[in-house]
Amino acid sequence: MDVDPNRNYSIWLHFAEIDTSVTGIGQRVFDILINGDIAFQDIDIVNMIGDLYSALVLNKTVAVNGRTLTITFHPTKGHALINAIEILEVITAKSKTLPDEDKYAFLNFQMFENLFLFDFDMFLHFDEVARFMFI
Repeated sequence: MDVDPNRNYSIWLHFAEIDTSVTGIGQRVFDILINGDIAFQDIDIVNMIGDLYSALVLNKTVAVNGRTLTITFHPTKGHALINAIEILEVITAKSKTLPDEDKYAFLNFQMFENLFLFDFDMFLHFDEVARFMFI
């Protein structure tokens, strides 16, 4: 994905183990790399949520120096799975309060891209390293 350089991005990854061929822990395990760095290792959706057919959301904020944001899924057992990806640019709001007022720092999340949803009547399966590169 083409992004503005020297910015921070909040990446939200949405999962649900809805594949009926996966019936328990350890049948689908994968790593997620963001711009080549391991962001999440040994993701096992069933193990992390404790059940099938439940939602799991992972979030990572990353600094991007170049113009490309790359998310790579590397399966270690079974196939990698993703249901949706959200990418938000993190913007620090400037204070507009008067000097004698209390000042609070907060982050304003501006929607950078629309939610990426995949049609999961059919599952996305990756036999090898899967790379999503949004350009």
